[in-house]
Amino acid sequence: MTGDLRDALAGDRAIRRRAAREAVPIPGGLALRHPELDDVHYLNVVLLDSGPGQPDPAAVEGLADRWLGDLGHRHVVFDDEPAGERAAAALAGTGWERSRTSFMVFGGDPAGADDPRARPISETEMQALQLEGLRHEAPGVDARTGLVDRLVATQMALRQATPSRCFGAGGRGERLASMCTLFLDEDVHGRRVATVEEVGTLPPARGRGLARAVVLAAVAHAGAWGADLIVVPADADDWPQLMYARLGFEPVGRQVALTRRLRQRVGGSDSVAGAR
Repeated sequence: MTGDLRDALAGDRAIRRRAAREAVPIPGGLALRHPELDDVHYLNVVLLDSGPGQPDPAAVEGLADRWLGDLGHRHVVFDDEPAGERAAAALAGTGWERSRTSFMVFGGDPAGADDPRARPISETEMQALQLEGLRHEAPGVDARTGLVDRLVATQMALRQATPSRCFGAGGRGERLASMCTLFLDEDVHGRRVATVEEVGTLPPARGRGLARAVVLAAVAHAGAWGADLIVVPADADDWPQLMYARLGFEPVGRQVALTRRLRQRVGGSDSVAGAR
């Protein structure tokens, strides 16, 4: 594992750990819980370290049951990509779903990253944009379950726990339609690590480069802050990673997550929600 991947993964784990209500060291990793947001995978998860001694598939299920057994989901994240892929193959067909996150590191000059359509925005502006964007994505689900409010609460909890800045963008004379969060960690193995997260654009404004604008604004701020490493996590099986690559981000490695969804919340109880 390269030093950049090690620190990108450590930065991600630190953001989760600070926001969770409970963090329990376990052999080979960490179990996180957030009872008030108990259906959010990102904060209710078993995180497994990279390295030797990875659990076999039966042990993975046992760990998930032990630490998340009262919840409506099981969510296990492997920092060791090969171990995660082996577990995914062994558990295929048993209700477990695999997802992969590509950690990408900015390789250009942050000082040259700029787009005049983007600017820093307030927490209030960020929450309003996220509410609107998420309601566009899943209107039926939100009406039944209140999912969006919990996802926005999750993202607010993350920003409250780790120093962060929010950025928004819109066309000239138009309202804001795109957003992202920049998390700033002063000490990840002695390095200043900036992580770009929660990138999104309202559906009517997509295809106009506004996501590019907010990411570049975040990169410029990270450079001015003195970041040694600027990271963006991206779905390894979706198109945004291509946009990040065009902006100067390069993949350094992947994280593998296994999720088993057991029940859905209807009318106020027992729901399952992802995070990133």
